[in-house]
Amino acid sequence: SCPTGTGSYATNVCGVNLYAPTGASSCLSCPANSATLGLSPEDHDNIGDCLGNAGYFNCQSGVCDQAGLGYYSSAGDNSRALCPAGTYGSSPTNSSPACSGLCDPGYYCLAGATSAQGTGVCNANSYSTGGATSASCTTCPLHSSTQGTGAADRNDLNDCLGDAGYYGCEDGTCDEAGSGYFSAPLSNAKTQCPAGSSTLTTHSSSLHECLGNAGTYNCEDGTCDNVGSEYYSPMNDNTRYACPANSFTTGSAGGADSVDDCMAGTDYYDNDANHLTAPVAVGNGAYSPYRNDAFYSCTNKPSHATSVTYSGSGSGSNNCPIGSVLTCEVGYTPAGMSCSDNSPGALVFTNISNIERSVVVESNALSLSGFDGPLTASCSGCSAIARNGVWT
Repeated sequence: SCPTGTGSYATNVCGVNLYAPTGASSCLSCPANSATLGLSPEDHDNIGDCLGNAGYFNCQSGVCDQAGLGYYSSAGDNSRALCPAGTYGSSPTNSSPACSGLCDPGYYCLAGATSAQGTGVCNANSYSTGGATSASCTTCPLHSSTQGTGAADRNDLNDCLGDAGYYGCEDGTCDEAGSGYFSAPLSNAKTQCPAGSSTLTTHSSSLHECLGNAGTYNCEDGTCDNVGSEYYSPMNDNTRYACPANSFTTGSAGGADSVDDCMAGTDYYDNDANHLTAPVAVGNGAYSPYRNDAFYSCTNKPSHATSVTYSGSGSGSNNCPIGSVLTCEVGYTPAGMSCSDNSPGALVFTNISNIERSVVVESNALSLSGFDGPLTASCSGCSAIARNGVWT
């Protein structure tokens, strides 16, 4: 018989893709889709030396088999292996661990997967840009979640949307919305609260968490309103509260953030130092300025009046309306709401010239006015005074 691996006594080595078992009289062809390697007799001495071409295996059986879906077989190998996790084998003749390619984005492929959609969609709150090896894929950043159930909802980091109060997860780290901002669930953007409001936390999730600053309210509709002069609203409150009757605030900001900012209106005062109760009217003869809790007595009087009655309050200033004048200064007489001048009129003599000394001269007649009742006359530097023709 011929030596193993040869086809004649001449001991010629079988050619490429041929083999000769012991005792063979000629070389035999390897099965289709197989080939031999090497040039020495031992590389051609049995059918096991016929190694599968790329994508084929098991040629030692006499018929080469395709590697099969989900498998690969390298050239020159009579074994096959599962396509690695993260890849898929949709061809029956894959020849390398790359198989048919990476699993599609949003899907994961266990070892031996046969399609680009692999074993299934990535779990909720995870994503894959391709080649995922397990259902957990790549976990979304802390404080983010995916939306939707399809692979298209889980195929990129951008599909990881911020949880309530968080945003900006697309860079791999979710950020808090921050004070004065809010971020809705499943959003990667933040929104600033309306002017005049803020939040109690740094991870607020809705406009309703934007609470009015001192003296503002109703921010949940997107625009904060000033409370108005008859109301107040504390810090971080979207409700306004009515002041007691006849009391007022500044209507906004720090002058309207508590009931203590409710101060008495014009000509009202706080008679019990308690802003929870309504102030009372000052009454006639008194006044109180706007938003002033004090009581002031009017002191305004007409000219020359010493005591008066008042018919009303002062409308916020020391200017109460006069009811009547009771008494006046000397020389003046009460006359309704004023004082009338009652001082004697001036005595006016007509000058006379060229008069001899020690001669009695009668002046011009004088008319006395401006007084009521008896009048005592006196003369200084004159010899006598006649009244009604009677000298005294």
